[in-house]
Amino acid sequence: MGRAHRALAQREALIDSLHSVQVEADTLLADWMGIDGIVPVNSQHHQGIKTLAPSARAVAYTDDGLVEAFEIASDRLVAVQWHPEVLWRNEPHALEHLRRFVTGKRGARKAGATALVGDGAANGGP
Repeated sequence: MGRAHRALAQREALIDSLHSVQVEADTLLADWMGIDGIVPVNSQHHQGIKTLAPSARAVAYTDDGLVEAFEIASDRLVAVQWHPEVLWRNEPHALEHLRRFVTGKRGARKAGATALVGDGAANGGP
């Protein structure tokens, strides 16, 4: 029971921690989400990305410049710091992101797609 309660509290904290990020246009992430520009996301950071690998490109930022997402276009890899699996009921971009994640996982052999979503700390997706 303690684990379930903690998980529910963590999930509620993620729902309550909405903030805006700027998603760059003409990126895999924007394509996956079906939107670019300023979008609401949920993340609680105790760590952040300081330096990306040369092959990676930052594609979403907070107002203060913290990298919230990156991609490696040549590998069709997209990684985000937020939890679309928690937001999907209320944010259309999160549902679209999850759909593309599942499609990418199913078609990975054919399309060479890879996706990373959040850190797995929350669950309850579609």
